[in-house]
Amino acid sequence: FLLEQRQKYIDGSLEVQKPERWGGFLLVPHTFEFYQGQSNRLSDRIRFRHIGSDSDKTIAIDPTVTHQGTHGWVFERLSP
Repeated sequence: FLLEQRQKYIDGSLEVQKPERWGGFLLVPHTFEFYQGQSNRLSDRIRFRHIGSDSDKTIAIDPTVTHQGTHGWVFERLSP
């Protein structure tokens, strides 16, 4: 039974039923920060920022710590 239902969805002969009212969220990240703790207490923090976002238009980019990524992203090593 389940394989037959699955095949109908794949073929397009059976549509997925949606409730009358439904919604969701669209998450658009502008900043990611990763932390990697080390046993020697010299932990790494690396931040990725999308420089096209409204919140980052006024922030200066320091070329000694900021590196150009792809698709409008930059990455920075914050510590150590």
